[in-house]
Order: sequence, then C-alpha cells, then structure tokens
Amino acid sequence: MVNNKRVYPNSKKVIRLAYSRYPTNVYCLQGPGFFINKKTSLLLLAQGGMAKSYFKQEHDLEKRRAEAARIREKYPDRIPVIVEKAERSDIPNIDKKKYLVPADLTVGQFVYVIRKRIKLSAEKAIFIFVDNVLPPTGAIMSSIYEEKKDEDGFLYVTYSGENTFGAQIPL
Repeated sequence: MVNNKRVYPNSKKVIRLAYSRYPTNVYCLQGPGFFINKKTSLLLLAQGGMAKSYFKQEHDLEKRRAEAARIREKYPDRIPVIVEKAERSDIPNIDKKKYLVPADLTVGQFVYVIRKRIKLSAEKAIFIFVDNVLPPTGAIMSSIYEEKKDEDGFLYVTYSGENTFGAQIPL
C-alpha cells in the first residue's frame, strides 16, 4: 500500500466504476485479465481471463441442449442459469451450479441471490460476468438471456470477488 491505496504492479490505467451505491476504483491489468471497452465503458475480460466452464466439461453438448430444452418447456417463465466461480478468485464456492431464475428478475437481484448462497458478508464485493462482460445491475435477466445464452440453451454466469480483478472500494 502506498498513501493508503493499494498498488498493483502491472496496472496501467485506473477508472471509476459506479457499482450499486458504492464508487469503485478498478485497476486494469496488462495481459490476460480485463480491460475497459472505451465505446461502451463496459468492463470486459480478456480472452484468457476466465477458464472454460466446468459444467461444459462435465456434460456433452447434446445432453446440455436436451436438459435446457426440457427446462424451458416445463418452466417457460424461468431461465436456466449455470453459475460458476472464476478460477483464480478467493471468494467462497457456491453450493449449486444450476438455477432456474424468474425471467423478470434483475441482475442486481440475482447478485443478491448469489451473495446469500455463498454467505458473503456485506462489506465484500462480488462481480458477475456474462460472456466475459459485467452486465448492468438494472438489466432484466430475460434480456441478458436472449442476448447471451449459449448454444446449449443455458446462460453461463461467472462470479468473482474484488481481489481477483484488483478492485478497491474507498472508505
């Protein structure tokens, strides 16, 4: 720490992110990690930032497609979501991967569900990524699903704590 601030040796740029009510400093790291899309100001993960889904590795495409189709047929007002922790994150593991999310739920409400499932304290930050993008907290899950669903019919969400990506919440 220097002058009461965290220092990240490979950081090249600092930006200000408004996440919920708390402004957040985000340090963009060089190489694999994440970067800011200058046009949209979205926090994006670089190609090597996230590992391939364990769920995809454990189940073949046809089995996943059939399961997602069965779920969507049985529960048309729900969205099948796979939630997995980022590989290098120090945040707790989630107890289950598959969720049936109401279509009208917001991303912020879904983050709350994840926080409760991993029993994360209020002072710790959590970030969720869909297709390596940090979605807006006010976005509706059904719109995220329509834009970002995988070829198998599931929406893949990755969550991470602040330390993995070098974020700092000022006091």
